[in-house]
Amino acid sequence: MPEICDVLIEIGHGWRRLASAQADMWLKGDVADDDVVKAFEGLGENTDIAAVLGALAGLNGHFAIVVRHPDWVCAAVDRVRTIPLVWAYDETGGLSVAQQGRKLVAALRCGRDSVEMDQALAVALAGYTIGNATLYKGIETLLPGQFLFCQGGQVVTEQYHSFVPWQASQAPGDDAAEKSRLAELTLSILQDLIDRANGRVIALPLSAGLDSRLIAAGLKHLGYRNVICFAYGRVGNHEAETSRLIAERLGYPWHFVPYTNRTMRKIFASKDYVDFTAYADSLTGVHFPQDYPAITALLDDGTLPRDCILVNGQSGDFITGNHIPAALETALPMTGENDARLDRVIDALVGKHFKQWRFLMGGDKLPRIRTMLHEHIVALISGEMPSDPAADYGVYEAAEFVDRQSKYVVNGQRVYEYLNLEWALPLWDDRYLEYWAHRPISQKVRQRLYREMLIEENWADVWRDIPVNAKLIRPRWLIPIRLAFKVLHAPLGKTRWHLFERRFLEYLMSPLCAYATRSWLEIAMDRRGPWTAISPHVENYLHDHGIEIDRLAGNSN
Repeated sequence: MPEICDVLIEIGHGWRRLASAQADMWLKGDVADDDVVKAFEGLGENTDIAAVLGALAGLNGHFAIVVRHPDWVCAAVDRVRTIPLVWAYDETGGLSVAQQGRKLVAALRCGRDSVEMDQALAVALAGYTIGNATLYKGIETLLPGQFLFCQGGQVVTEQYHSFVPWQASQAPGDDAAEKSRLAELTLSILQDLIDRANGRVIALPLSAGLDSRLIAAGLKHLGYRNVICFAYGRVGNHEAETSRLIAERLGYPWHFVPYTNRTMRKIFASKDYVDFTAYADSLTGVHFPQDYPAITALLDDGTLPRDCILVNGQSGDFITGNHIPAALETALPMTGENDARLDRVIDALVGKHFKQWRFLMGGDKLPRIRTMLHEHIVALISGEMPSDPAADYGVYEAAEFVDRQSKYVVNGQRVYEYLNLEWALPLWDDRYLEYWAHRPISQKVRQRLYREMLIEENWADVWRDIPVNAKLIRPRWLIPIRLAFKVLHAPLGKTRWHLFERRFLEYLMSPLCAYATRSWLEIAMDRRGPWTAISPHVENYLHDHGIEIDRLAGNSN
């Protein structure tokens, strides 16, 4: 019987131990305790993988579970991996499972020689690892819809659920019927949120996009009153300005937390922020930096009550089709050319996501990334590209879902947990996951079905005359300076202009001031090519694990 390190199951931050006579059970998430006990309590000494799969398949919601029976151990994450688990097993040390990866690293005494350098390269370029791997050899993560089962000295991982948008039928759907069905489903999910809140404050970071607006408008349409909206960032930024207009139209209170590069740099260097980043680390990617300063400020001044539910719009943008690359909107004029089709998917993934540090994109670096992506995707789709090339976009979506969405985007929930706040992700509801996995590209590309439904339904009257993501240049004093530089770059072409703007002006215009872990001069003069405001956070994250990105430039693992 393998031993499991209890200390690595964080009883704090939302973990709870369930009452069961047959097994030790730990649960975190919004699944009812009784549902988990009922699902697992009947599993005895002769339990096998099929029995565990059946138990997990009947659970819905966002959760992580660890069950220790005298004869076996099971650990599982939900269908989106909203609460991560990492694990390691050896015959002498037994099985170790953790949410907080750094606790596992410390327990196993992993050193610099334990780092998986190819995965460190993936993190440096994209902010997250690829597949089941973590930053460390011998430590793996459970992917969305996955569980591990340990029995008789053997550990196996299996899927109890898979997100398979490449299997969607590409037959044209009935748009009118689907929009009606989608509206009904969306309101049903939001009604469940209302029932869960039971009169408590629902706190909503409201942006200029579609998704948080959908949640706010849907709650208003359904008659829920106890909603607080807030925005943050540089004064006058477009997200905040649109957010204010929406909240005013809805009649919900709206609060704004101003960010400046100076205040953000101080926060990023604070002990509490450093402790948060350690808590958020599951060894698979950088933390999500943007919400922490705003939420701590709103808690400190009493705007947000401690029993509120934090609800954001993640990730309606992705799941409804907005991340489908233009190159995959049309099928290749061929069938049976699986290698060319898979290469096209990998091209899109690499071009979109693997560029945080430009100096790491030369030599053998991107070919190594491509090799890892190829192996990962082949395993993900069981080696078979869709029979219909029009469904290749689904392979891209599945790969991004398993890696970027579940390891980076959803990791934004860690700030709520760190601050001991309850959270919900209605647009990652299991029913939404299934619905959008079955939509053809004709309904998903550029979010066509989603956008048309929202405009036609026009819940709370915030969809037809309040712009979506209308960009504003802030601070205002930079507008004439930027225009002058743009004119000077006109003879050099758009590419040169955009490179100049990114290197010298983006720091000053960034609405979330997230570059501020460095000074403007450090970013502008860094010839290694930091590409976004996340780039310096990625470098800091790897440094915390003893990995210097300069050394990755010469590493060939």
